[in-house]
Amino acid sequence: MLQPSSDTTLFESSPGDNMGGWTHVSSGTTGSAADRTRNRGLFRFDVAGALPNHAKITRATLNLYVVRVPGDMGGGRPASSNFLLHRVSKPWGEGNKLGDRGFPADPDEATWNYRFAPNSKGVGGVTWTAPGAASSVDFSPVVSASQSVSGQGPYEFGSSSNLVADVQTWLNDPSSNFGWILISQSENTAKTARGFGSREDRDHPPILAVEYVTAAAPRIERVEKNGGKFELLFGAEAGQSYVVQFRSSLSVAGWLTLTNINAQAVSTNILVSDPISLGQRFYRIVKP
Repeated sequence: MLQPSSDTTLFESSPGDNMGGWTHVSSGTTGSAADRTRNRGLFRFDVAGALPNHAKITRATLNLYVVRVPGDMGGGRPASSNFLLHRVSKPWGEGNKLGDRGFPADPDEATWNYRFAPNSKGVGGVTWTAPGAASSVDFSPVVSASQSVSGQGPYEFGSSSNLVADVQTWLNDPSSNFGWILISQSENTAKTARGFGSREDRDHPPILAVEYVTAAAPRIERVEKNGGKFELLFGAEAGQSYVVQFRSSLSVAGWLTLTNINAQAVSTNILVSDPISLGQRFYRIVKP
């Protein structure tokens, strides 16, 4: 069970403000039918810091808890909508500002206009491609998971092949982990906004539940001398690359690379040969 390493709200009605330290993340549309403003939520989890290297993700679900629902002020009643998760493609800064509308961002904090806000003189900063983040550039147009949301309470964004792929990608390549953006599918509808408990909410924080299996370490199945070569056989998993290494003594630090084995389309046996030389050699197979 992972809690976010960072989360925040992009708030259209206060485009220069940050809400990274507040107890909820807002997503959806606030205001009246005549005066709508959008909110979008960002969530990031430190997958690589919590899971074993080379784990294979089999299931992933994101659990969010609605703690705030719009009231009747301004006319109209709260509207239910479908909320969508998309994988973010670019880095952003969480920030630490409090309040339902946030406060002016310090440098490098995320706002509706900026991934990393400039300083008080407007120097520096990195904008989103479009305010509020742009599909296909700032985040993937592919929906990772979706969930219909109405009143207060818990909601689960169920495991899907795309959600699992996101988590697996972040485990394999932590540098690509910029989290998810949460967007209402009905941003043209007033009062779809919901406040989801953030990581600062001790009672209702977001939870990423991950199930995984760890593959067995590669094992040399057979070794033999064949003419002037020493041969070893091992079983390779589909989609997994390997490095065959050697050293002349177990008391010598460091392993040398004999050969790299590219990932195979299907599981198969791999035969590796090494010309026999004077002295002894020890071998091992590792996953890079």
